Amino acid sequence: MKGKAQTLKQTVKNLDPQDSLEVEELDSFYIDRKGSPIKKLAIELEDMDDEKYLFTGHRGSGKSTELAKLEKILEDSHTVIRFSVKDYLDVQDLDYQDVLLSIFFATADYIIDEQLKISQSVQNTIERLWDFDDEKE
Repeated sequence: MKGKAQTLKQTVKNLDPQDSLEVEELDSFYIDRKGSPIKKLAIELEDMDDEKYLFTGHRGSGKSTELAKLEKILEDSHTVIRFSVKDYLDVQDLDYQDVLLSIFFATADYIIDEQLKISQSVQNTIERLWDFDDEKE
């Protein structure tokens, strides 16, 4: 977790584009940008069932930070599962099926970590996919 910089070295570390803000850091570091679509997007997500959004921009442009802000807005009304594809995949060699599978694994990890109750059929599916993942290695 970042803290307010006291030295030039800490300032440089805080500005690392590879290190996005976490939800708990938003109060200290987030600055509302004019024209930011996040609040509008949060309202749309409340009303929509099947919408998809794509965040694009160069490295360090604030995509992850804006998503953290959206997460903070939605945390009381939605379950947000935050993960990095890099935790599950080789980002130099992936396709859309890999991304979908990583979403599944992140969701399964969340269910396990939070010890949520799930149906036996969902549990069986998770176990089959876990076994499939182990067979690839």
